[in-house]
Amino acid sequence: MKNKLKTTPNQAVQTFITYGNQKGDRQLKEERLQQLEEVLATQGIYPGGKVHRVLEKLIYDLTYNGVIKVSREHLSKKLEVGLNTISTAFKYMDQSKLLFSLETNQENE
Repeated sequence: MKNKLKTTPNQAVQTFITYGNQKGDRQLKEERLQQLEEVLATQGIYPGGKVHRVLEKLIYDLTYNGVIKVSREHLSKKLEVGLNTISTAFKYMDQSKLLFSLETNQENE
């Protein structure tokens, strides 16, 4: 069975290494979340509560850890939401085309 994993692209990793968290973790996370919301709003997308919570978790992990590798199943269990909710959040991150967008990797389970 194939398991879709999401990882941070190399460009985002290099940016994190170069600039780090110079603005402070919480402030940077809030700025990234607001930026994502603004980009999605221009596309007419307004994530609901569960999807917003997943997006916030992804941005939190990217901001505080710099690099993440996570599967839909792991996030689904951790946040207690359905796989479709996770897929929607991944789709919105991809649609945003922001630096911290995620790449899809295929892995066999």
